[in-house]
Amino acid sequence: MSVFSSLHALPCHGADPSAAAGGVAPAPEEQYRAACSGVAMLRRTDRGRLTVTGVDAKEWLHRLVTNAVAELSDGMGCYAFALDARGRILFDLNILAIESVLWLDVARSYASLVLRHLDRYVFTEDVRLADASDHDARLACTGPRSRELAAALGVPEFDDLRPLESRRLATDVHFVRHAFVGYPGFELILPREQAGAWWQRLVQAGGCPVEPAIIEVLRIEAGLPALGRDLDENVLPAETGQLSRAVSSQKGCYVGHEIVERMRSRGLRAQRLVRLRMDAADGLMPPVELTQDGRNVGRVTSLARHPVTADWVGLGYLRTGVVELTGITAGEPRRVVEVLGDAGALTADEPA
Repeated sequence: MSVFSSLHALPCHGADPSAAAGGVAPAPEEQYRAACSGVAMLRRTDRGRLTVTGVDAKEWLHRLVTNAVAELSDGMGCYAFALDARGRILFDLNILAIESVLWLDVARSYASLVLRHLDRYVFTEDVRLADASDHDARLACTGPRSRELAAALGVPEFDDLRPLESRRLATDVHFVRHAFVGYPGFELILPREQAGAWWQRLVQAGGCPVEPAIIEVLRIEAGLPALGRDLDENVLPAETGQLSRAVSSQKGCYVGHEIVERMRSRGLRAQRLVRLRMDAADGLMPPVELTQDGRNVGRVTSLARHPVTADWVGLGYLRTGVVELTGITAGEPRRVVEVLGDAGALTADEPA
């Protein structure tokens, strides 16, 4: 077991809904509705940024991750997995090509481990790695009206941008289209000392600050897996519902490639990530075993109480051989679990 198995990328986004509004924070259900019908915003202190520089940077990283990096032109990006030799997921990352530098957007709690992992593969290549996480602030917006907010910031072409495509708004301010919880969205990556001014600008343009718990519910509803909970070394890419955006079938060899292609060509997978719903889940702390007729059929990996309906939404892995979806329970005492469908299928925008 590697050091990646021992970490959990817990949400710690740092949003303060009341501070920006100058008063009492809206109720959670109001924050949720704002995110679903307007624009929610938060500080993403849960994310880190690594940089890769050098003449060989793109070709080098291309051989280490599941998506196509070598073809990325300036301002473009992609989502990918890094795998071990067995084809199992070590971590996921967003890769941004910013001029002559690759920015690696990773879970902040994993940044140092990711850096050490990648450094193991630098031999004679002209490649230099660095952790730039402490230099940045990350302001994120999500919701159906994100495109209007983007236009107010000077990006009227929002709908024409590809997932993870970026624009420079100012000398050190980068706008990145990023549907991080399924709805249309974007992030501003900028120096920490500029964060306060840009935060107020977003609020004045119509953004509604929300709490991390709201973002977590939206992520789960969108069926997007999180590192440390839904993604770890027990999971293969084909089981996540993210193959179309995380894995390129056109590229050559990379670490874990043979396993990925074998599963793709044969349509084999032992489990699949699914969306779940429960009437009651108080006291359950994922991972929690899923059972049916007394036998293990999977596990719950993410769980959150819904701010509007008061039930619980979740993600989990269900064994592929399970066809009958009734009678599935979790926890002690047993709680009934409803399987809503495969994850990664219900998003209001192409996620990245």
